[in-house]
Amino acid sequence: MFGKDKEKYNTSKDKSPDSFHNEGDIDYTFEISGILKNGEIIFDYAKYIRLNPYTHGVYTIAFTHKDRTYIHKFFTENELSDLYNFTYSNIETFRFEGSTGILFIDDDKNDHYEIQLKFKSQIVILHHFLNFLHLRKIKITDKTIQEIQLKSHSEKIMLEKNNIKLHENEEVLSTYYLKERGDWTDDERVNTISSKFVITNFRIMQDVWCYPVLFDKEPSVAIEGILSTSIINFTHDEYDDVFTSNVKTTKSSTSISRGGTDAVSFYGVGVNQELHSYEGMSEAKESGNIIFMSKGKKFCTWNNFVDPKGIVEMIKSAKSQFESQNEKIPEPVISSLDDDPLKILKIRLAKGEITLEAFNEIKENLV
Repeated sequence: MFGKDKEKYNTSKDKSPDSFHNEGDIDYTFEISGILKNGEIIFDYAKYIRLNPYTHGVYTIAFTHKDRTYIHKFFTENELSDLYNFTYSNIETFRFEGSTGILFIDDDKNDHYEIQLKFKSQIVILHHFLNFLHLRKIKITDKTIQEIQLKSHSEKIMLEKNNIKLHENEEVLSTYYLKERGDWTDDERVNTISSKFVITNFRIMQDVWCYPVLFDKEPSVAIEGILSTSIINFTHDEYDDVFTSNVKTTKSSTSISRGGTDAVSFYGVGVNQELHSYEGMSEAKESGNIIFMSKGKKFCTWNNFVDPKGIVEMIKSAKSQFESQNEKIPEPVISSLDDDPLKILKIRLAKGEITLEAFNEIKENLV
């Protein structure tokens, strides 16, 4: 398509995309039959688009020659360089039509691209991955506003609680990663899911990154379920307490790698993991769970974290900067003209200064 000599979109032939193992990640190449740039045919010699996942939240899509060398590369972050021997730009928006196999990309140079894939059987991985990117972007750019009140600020702060971008007065205190790995071959394991935990002076943030290989191994994976249980942000005044549980001594001082399930659970929903590894910023000899409580119930649980006691101390320190609910409720004012002993007694009971038993005993003596 996109030219008389181009093959049409094949919906019947079964042909898997080529894959390449790259330091724990898997790159994929998908055959294409044509590229339009602003409505004009370009790169008529391009044979593939290559999908490269990098670190958490970063990927590239590139047009390549038959030998897989780059022709043009789209970045998701500002990693552009004059040293490249190919053209490049940053992705602004994208859209994918699974029924026609056309990928639409708009870049930061105001150019519009249409890329026609050859085989429907190849686009399953790409389709699921791009759908994940789309749904994740909706979650991490949500503009829900929450008011927070700090002891050090006289005015309330308007915070976009679910936005991964920091508020101007917000500071990252620590960042942690939890990676899930799966079998690629009998001898190789690769990253499939990466969870990111960020503690700031305002909130707790958790993000998730699904690698394309996840949709290769599990094409029916429920993306919405992963996102709903793994991308959840909450401010330090949304929970009542945080503490450690099941703390054990570990042999490793900087990381642990252990089989298990429920690596992270929110509201009782766990994320199953065959094998997960934890990478922290501080050394520790203990590992354990971190539990957030709200209204007497578990609000959020982080399992198998290194140095859980140190993390909890950091979280509690951040929470201490928030005004508590008790501090926000003005205390009853006793007027100098209001010297009725029974009224004063009732106020003391309401403030918790005396028990109900003491209240009844004093009341009898006043009568």
